[in-house]
Amino acid sequence: MWAVAVCGTLRNLCEHLSLLPIDAGVAEFQRKRQIIIDNRIKLGTTRKDAFSQLYEGNKETGTKFTSSELATNAELMIIAGSDSTSTVLASLFRELALHPEIQEKLYNEISSVLVSESELNFQNTRSPSGGERVSPLLKPSSF
Repeated sequence: MWAVAVCGTLRNLCEHLSLLPIDAGVAEFQRKRQIIIDNRIKLGTTRKDAFSQLYEGNKETGTKFTSSELATNAELMIIAGSDSTSTVLASLFRELALHPEIQEKLYNEISSVLVSESELNFQNTRSPSGGERVSPLLKPSSF
């Protein structure tokens, strides 16, 4: 429901986006985006994610987003998510640069996992006893 409340305020912006000129690259992106959205809509709302909140619309008023509005709001969430992700990663790298002892521990921990694994994933960053291995090094209390 939170996604509908946030994105509902953008309805006017969505209505005006169609007035902007579109070049070939943007048109191709929009075509691919529409295919992805159409495939996601086929899944319905049984999968509880932000998109299903948008797709359901406002149950109290019965208002739903148009296909164009769904696409625009999905893009907005991706952009917002990538911006916050880049901010978190930049802060992480800054803290690691300021604390080389933590950086060394993290490097050793990752190296120990990669000796027997080809990539890091959720399963191989956990210790055999079920606790976290790499993650505790990144907790704010470590810095």
